[in-house]
Amino acid sequence: MLKKKPRAQPLRPMYIGITAEASAHHTDIVNIQSHFNNKTGENIILWDDVLMVFKDASYIQYAGTIQSFLRNEELEILKPHQLRAYPDGILDVVIKPPMYESSSIQPTKDDDQYLNNLSSISAAINDLNISRVQSTSRPACSDAESKYDSGVAYYEGRGGNQDYRRAIRRFRQAAEQGHAGAQCYLGFMYQEGIGVPKDYSKAAEMYNAAAENGNASAQSNLGNMYYDGDGVAKDYSKAMMWFLKAANQDNPIAQGWLGKMYYCGNGVAEDYARAFEWYQKSAEHGIASSQVALGDMYYNGHGVSLDYSKAALWYGKAAAQGENISIYTLGCMYHHGYGVPQSYSKAMELYQEAANSGNVDATNNLAHMYDHGTGVPQDHAKASELYQEAGMKGMASAQSNVGSMYFDGKGVSKDYSKAMEWFLKAAEQENMIAQDWIGKMYFCGHGVPQDYGKAIIWYQKSAYQGFAPSQESLGNMYYHGQGFQQDYTNAAQWYKKAAEQGESNSQYMLGNLYQRGDGVPQDNGLALGWYTKASDRGHELARESLEKLRRRKNKQHVT
Repeated sequence: MLKKKPRAQPLRPMYIGITAEASAHHTDIVNIQSHFNNKTGENIILWDDVLMVFKDASYIQYAGTIQSFLRNEELEILKPHQLRAYPDGILDVVIKPPMYESSSIQPTKDDDQYLNNLSSISAAINDLNISRVQSTSRPACSDAESKYDSGVAYYEGRGGNQDYRRAIRRFRQAAEQGHAGAQCYLGFMYQEGIGVPKDYSKAAEMYNAAAENGNASAQSNLGNMYYDGDGVAKDYSKAMMWFLKAANQDNPIAQGWLGKMYYCGNGVAEDYARAFEWYQKSAEHGIASSQVALGDMYYNGHGVSLDYSKAALWYGKAAAQGENISIYTLGCMYHHGYGVPQSYSKAMELYQEAANSGNVDATNNLAHMYDHGTGVPQDHAKASELYQEAGMKGMASAQSNVGSMYFDGKGVSKDYSKAMEWFLKAAEQENMIAQDWIGKMYFCGHGVPQDYGKAIIWYQKSAYQGFAPSQESLGNMYYHGQGFQQDYTNAAQWYKKAAEQGESNSQYMLGNLYQRGDGVPQDNGLALGWYTKASDRGHELARESLEKLRRRKNKQHVT
């Protein structure tokens, strides 16, 4: 497992009615210890620790976004109360000074004291979270604010009284008075079907009302709905408009979406430079999916100079938040030494962590390392077990690998029927290696009656995808007249495709055809060229043919 050392989390008080700048100078920044939660895979801080330092704390903001208590898969708030940590940033602890009065419900230290972040989409290499609900709009009247706070209390279940239907009622009452936060909550509850039947159209309507009132979260979420076409007609230009409004209020989720739109060219001209700019703004706020996107841009040299070290840096930031894809990708970088010192042991740790979270690519890579003894003692049984684990989850390359293990009897008993079963699973997903294996099994009659016709079908499926060994096999079948009428011209065409990809035997056979003039014009120069390529790759027959042809040419030259 990737070890995460506890780090200090900087906190600063922010008093309601005092600007952020004034609050920042009101007192020194305080550090509390963060922790790593093995269940959630996140760095967290405990609300009780915050209250020990700021006894009158109401809630916490980061980058202008209200942070919520973490929840389990059933959306129940975890105990003890936990919040995501951002050790590289400063969390604002929002406090109501003694002179601050409000008619809203006053939470106690023992109850949930948060607005829900209402974020339901896990961050991934191409997906961004719904923006957290926050009131960034003009102040509502005190009655609306009271109804809103009451709705939040019922939604969060303060004092053990969670009641989504009552929350909906209170939010509606506040929303009717123009409370943007309540409108945004209603939008999310309709979007997710919490306390009401799921209704994207109604969600879009409520988000639109809140967005028009300036709520950045609603603007971001409305942009998301226009982007996906949920509850509204799909419209990239409107999505862009709302994302920009939210991003200009420093909403990091919207900033990430803008990065994606510019990167993919959705509704705008593809522009890697602008994509990088928006992804960076979002990533610096701690949005893991944007950190992954920056890593990808540095890794591929899109919009920036290719820089594996910087790619690893951003993947590492996302990995520290438990972002699965970045943990896997970082493992690949340690595996191959891209941007970091090569370390098979580190790669294994990261692959294992990603695999434990369900990443099948990581599971397959672990299997490959055991299969070949890379960084660990070779263990075919362990490799077969891991290949099957990934294969059962639908990964085509892993399914093909399981088939090859059964075919060769590595880590499992040799079993052609099981090999064919796994190869077919992968071949149905257009895996060209599995298609080649099936072609070989029909060609040789392994576990099935020998059938050149079926062998040709499977070899062609693979060859047309560009798999050189299958291209060579088709060349051989044309050359020898197996399943086809003997045809040197077609043989030469398939040999050339494979030869251009470095298949040494195809290079040798193509040289032989040019030397004899079978299926191609006779050309000793081209024959020499192909013999040389094959010889350079260690093909012994090509080396012998090359020497003979050179001696013959030299003899003719002397004569």
